[in-house]
Amino acid sequence: MVNGTSGFSPIVWQKTIQEINMQFPNDKSLGLIKKTGAYYIVFEKEIWQKYNAKNVLPQLLSNNKLKLIQKFDNTYVFRLL
Repeated sequence: MVNGTSGFSPIVWQKTIQEINMQFPNDKSLGLIKKTGAYYIVFEKEIWQKYNAKNVLPQLLSNNKLKLIQKFDNTYVFRLL
């Protein structure tokens, strides 16, 4: 889990997560996610809509570095290619 917490968060990790969140879902942020060793992105549409990020899902769906694996109601699971 990349964007979860355990109570321990090194400064380098915080900066990486901050950079991912500020640029998501551009190619650089996807590369940073992949670099962490993650293979999947779980996208919660309702959470992003709270931040007026309506264009994020279409960007994910059209990105050739991702493959939609499964959709559950408003949750999308993508595989990083």
